[in-house]
Amino acid sequence: MRIPSKGEIVRTDTAYQGEIVILPSDSVRLNDVLGDQTRLPRKRWREDPLPMLRTTIAPKTAAQRERLLDALTQLADTDPLLRCEVDSITHEIILSFLGRVQLEVVSALLSEKYKLETVVKEPSVIYMERPLKAASHTIHIEVPPNPFWASIGLSVTPLSLGSGVQYESRVSLGYLNQSFQNAVRDGIRYGLEQGLFGWNVTDCKICFEYGLYYSPVSTPADFRSLAPIVLEQALKESGTQLLEPHLSFILYAPQEYLSRAYHDAPKYCATIETAQVKKDEVVFTGEIPARCIQAYRTDLAFYTNGRSVCLTELKGYQAAVGQPVIQPRRPNSRLDKVRHMFQKVM
Repeated sequence: MRIPSKGEIVRTDTAYQGEIVILPSDSVRLNDVLGDQTRLPRKRWREDPLPMLRTTIAPKTAAQRERLLDALTQLADTDPLLRCEVDSITHEIILSFLGRVQLEVVSALLSEKYKLETVVKEPSVIYMERPLKAASHTIHIEVPPNPFWASIGLSVTPLSLGSGVQYESRVSLGYLNQSFQNAVRDGIRYGLEQGLFGWNVTDCKICFEYGLYYSPVSTPADFRSLAPIVLEQALKESGTQLLEPHLSFILYAPQEYLSRAYHDAPKYCATIETAQVKKDEVVFTGEIPARCIQAYRTDLAFYTNGRSVCLTELKGYQAAVGQPVIQPRRPNSRLDKVRHMFQKVM
């Protein structure tokens, strides 16, 4: 372990509050605890933090795509708050993260450490969807317009906010073997990526209630292709509720701006929970939708002449208000024609 001291980097066995510590290790990750965990001054970050923003990133030249993917994989391995994936349909590189500062750091590292020039689109807030009520749907084999050699019945049950997705198969492995069961689950996983509004579906339990196959013509691919279509029909019967990320915040501002900071909060859908005056400073705590935080911070900085500080932390997802934000569905040439046929008959 090393620390900076008098303009030099020196070895040390101990470190104290407020010191910068350098650890020459490739295994240390963000959120790791060094030392006595019971003496932490605050709770740790969530074990499975949810990203709040997303964007697409691409190299300026196509030849650098593999290098960019390798670099992002390395960065994501050391930062559990950063997620990188390649869209299976559009092949775009998608970054999911918690805040704009994190994106700025990633962009700087790609440029300075990996010598990569990238094009990054404006980040957007990640919404989610949750079923409104219990529902089920079955699509039968050889019943038009089903073109697949498979029958699947699924049920959807909403769970409380923050529960995530649960899955259960009630179809016996003695009847439908593991490869077919895995295909159904793969199809459900794909279907959950795009709900009725185009966002990930969460906080629900999906049950595989019924399955039928014809030997020897049925294949796992039939079940994998049919499952997301059955799930979509079940979600249509259930309906979905749009969820948006909310942040808890602590706001520090000069005392003379107490009234304006307090009364401006509702304009940005913010809720003030506590207010304290400490010497010449006012301290507010509350919560605000993630979509409003950037505008709120900009306004605060403007009328306080940069003398305000607003610290935020992801609180969780709550029901969205106002007009639903719809994300266009990603095209899938293999399934979209079948989806359209079912939409015409349902």
